[in-house]
Amino acid sequence: MAPLNAGYQQLVDEALARYPGAPRMTLEVTALRLQTACNDIQALVRQNILDIGCGSPKSLDHPSLIQRIATRFRPIHHCLPWYCRLAALAKDLHDGDGEITGIDLGDNKDEPFNGIKRDLTDPHTLGSISDESFDVVNNNLFTFPEQSQIGILGFSPALRRHLLSRRETLLDRLQFVLHGSSHAMRNSEGHDTLRQFSQQIHAQVTRLLRTGGTYTFGPLVYRKSNAGLIPENAESTSA
Repeated sequence: MAPLNAGYQQLVDEALARYPGAPRMTLEVTALRLQTACNDIQALVRQNILDIGCGSPKSLDHPSLIQRIATRFRPIHHCLPWYCRLAALAKDLHDGDGEITGIDLGDNKDEPFNGIKRDLTDPHTLGSISDESFDVVNNNLFTFPEQSQIGILGFSPALRRHLLSRRETLLDRLQFVLHGSSHAMRNSEGHDTLRQFSQQIHAQVTRLLRTGGTYTFGPLVYRKSNAGLIPENAESTSA
């Protein structure tokens, strides 16, 4: 994983104190996403930030009932809204005036950021948010880049269950076992459905970002220009 600079390493240390029991690796990877969007933490805290499918203590993305039972129905760490939590903590530590917004189907009313409870299985629900409202948009494991190795399996489990039929889901898994994830993404029956949905989210992000803004999408990074979202180094947010 790329090194965190001093400002973001301090943020991780503060988050560990604020959230006892939080996994350091999760916090470091999340801080790296924030650092990728804005290398200077003093500048980050002046940005308006949106996380799409941010997660929630009441997340629906537990992989299975068995895992939910095993964890006594407590939230799984990767389902929690760490990106927004860290951004909000950075804002508090550095007296920032940026607005931190997370959108998720789960309830985030007790979180230290502007939590919007909304069903994102219809991308048009983002249409109520004004154009060019944000400097940074994050989308990690809600949808996922088609060209990535993870591909179709990077989509939120709850989203996949909603968009795909049971038959398509079973075929996706079989393709993954036989051929690997990238093959499954390109050749599964559910591919077109998920690709179209991802394209709709991409269009909404383009509308919501200000010119010069940053979109971190899975392992990819885009900057918005007058020509739309322009990809940068695909490895920027990768471990």
